[in-house]
Amino acid sequence: ILDQLKRVNFRTKNGFQVSFDSSGDPVAVYELINWQFMKDGGLDFVTVGHYDSSRPRGQEFSMSRAISWMGGQTE
Repeated sequence: ILDQLKRVNFRTKNGFQVSFDSSGDPVAVYELINWQFMKDGGLDFVTVGHYDSSRPRGQEFSMSRAISWMGGQTE
């Protein structure tokens, strides 16, 4: 079965890539979520980046927005 899993590689209808590494494990793909306070005092869960272990070394993380830290500072 492991040999078959290594050959699986397709994209779903919603654009998600499905593949497995040499150990038969799925590729790790994560959204980086930041809890940010809204002006009305509520919380919003904001995607600030992505992690994709299938990308080339050093390019696994990509940030799309600044992270909002406690106290309001951003980086």
